[in-house]
Amino acid sequence: MFFVTLPNQAYWVAGCTLGGVFGTLLNVDASGLSFAMTALFVVIFLDQWLKEPSHLSSVLGVVLSLVMLLVFGPDNFIIPAMVAILAACLALRGRLEPVVGLAGEDEGDGSAVGDAADGTGADAAEDTADGKGADAAGEVHAE
Repeated sequence: MFFVTLPNQAYWVAGCTLGGVFGTLLNVDASGLSFAMTALFVVIFLDQWLKEPSHLSSVLGVVLSLVMLLVFGPDNFIIPAMVAILAACLALRGRLEPVVGLAGEDEGDGSAVGDAADGTGADAAEDTADGKGADAAGEVHAE
């Protein structure tokens, strides 16, 4: 895995370095960039809103950001808002996880490969290409 991520890191560092060096040589008007970033975050928020069955985490993010904006002002609200959102999500983790689920979790609904259709989590013997079966532990045995 190291030799896969090493070139990625090297490309990232080289690209950022070249961008920083050549970016100072170019005179580019970036006056509309702030609007583009705002639009990007609105699109990301709407995508999350449409995909999420419960909108609790979205509402938490908006409400806590607005509260921190009122408390700390427009120049200092970002970090307190992020901390408040993190704390709220951790506090409500039990309520958020069943709705959203964790990446890579096997829910036991019979849809995953090797999952029993009855939802018990017991794996049936699977046939391999050579006609031998594999049990739940992955041990190959003759049929």
